[in-house]
Amino acid sequence: MKKLLFLLFFILTTFGLVISVKADMGPKPKTTIEVVGFDQPYTFDLLYKSNKEINVLTESEIFEQIENYYYLEDFPEELNGYVDEDGYHSYTLYRGIPHYISFEEPNKFIAGYFSPPDVFKIALVLETGEVIASEIVNKTLFEAYFVFDLSDFSIETATPTLINGITVYELDNSVTEIIPVGKSILQFVLTALATILIELFILFVFRYKLLVSYKLIVIVNLITQTLLYASMVVGYLGASLFGYLGVLIIGEIIVFAVEIISYIKLLKEKTKSLAVSYAILANIISLVIGLVLMSWLMV
Repeated sequence: MKKLLFLLFFILTTFGLVISVKADMGPKPKTTIEVVGFDQPYTFDLLYKSNKEINVLTESEIFEQIENYYYLEDFPEELNGYVDEDGYHSYTLYRGIPHYISFEEPNKFIAGYFSPPDVFKIALVLETGEVIASEIVNKTLFEAYFVFDLSDFSIETATPTLINGITVYELDNSVTEIIPVGKSILQFVLTALATILIELFILFVFRYKLLVSYKLIVIVNLITQTLLYASMVVGYLGASLFGYLGVLIIGEIIVFAVEIISYIKLLKEKTKSLAVSYAILANIISLVIGLVLMSWLMV
């Protein structure tokens, strides 16, 4: 038992240090936007709506907002003080709370860090000073991915609107949300596999030898991890970080109870008390390691 307690202490301490060093590693909301079907140079930003008064910023004020937080060293002057007919204005200049827009790859942008807006428009500022703006977009996923499709757009045939002295092309039905099914499946496979391997190793440490015991652990974990992860995906994608963590905590409590009951009744190679001890230790260790893995995978 001393060896088992030492093993638990070592693992928790190790991963505790990892968590301390990387305290900012938890999943954060972000919005990824890919622009397709448009080959002219442009500058990217989001427009969002707030109750604050929008003033024209000085060069130093603009620099404070874009330094280390914007994917370019310069910001288009057309959006400085710009407010459209719906009351939407620049996310980069006027968000206030910690935020950024980064450039991931050609025509793909990420808005995030603290809290990208849930309702926004996409704005492309052309070299001519004209602005292409999407319809109003509603962000429903914690980690959202949108495609801004301009394949059918043409400046020559589009009808512009003059807003604040800026020529603006306002589009409808141009943005499509992409649901990350493949990424969710990959995350489940990796975390479930890691959990099963960890719990099998701990079972080995407890000196279980029968193949039926190992098969039981695999079957029980496949069932509980599938249900837990499905619930977590709903909380993570559709709610918020708090929804994700809330589902994780409640789900882990349920999984913990189910596994203890299952192992008491079905893990018969050794005593029931040892089965309970195994369930407690295995769940604590797999939870800690699982949290670290999920944090890395969901960033």
